[in-house]
Amino acid sequence: AANTPVHSFDFWRACVAEARGLGPGREGDKCQLFYHLFGFLKEYEPECLNTGLGRSGEGTGRSKIRRGSWKEQERQKGLRVLSEMAKEVGDFPGDVFANKAVEGALKGMFGFASGGPI
Repeated sequence: AANTPVHSFDFWRACVAEARGLGPGREGDKCQLFYHLFGFLKEYEPECLNTGLGRSGEGTGRSKIRRGSWKEQERQKGLRVLSEMAKEVGDFPGDVFANKAVEGALKGMFGFASGGPI
């Protein structure tokens, strides 16, 4: 059998499944799972966490943009800038966390939309 690559979203889906398997409560354990996943992904496949905007506001990856121009356009439209992984896996699994503050922090870490302008 041919080797098939393992992508960041495969680890994401495994983490979500594990967190759901922990059942209700256990927010600390679930948060720790996602925190460790984030640290791992920063080393394993950091481009999956990119939103297309670097620290200076310039594009990273596929396209270059003028400083802040695209981000400002998105802000005016009321849209969020999504990471590559968020685009791949879809919505954040809101059913996993009862604490919405924790959920919001994790959405930000992984580059998921949390509603409203940036």
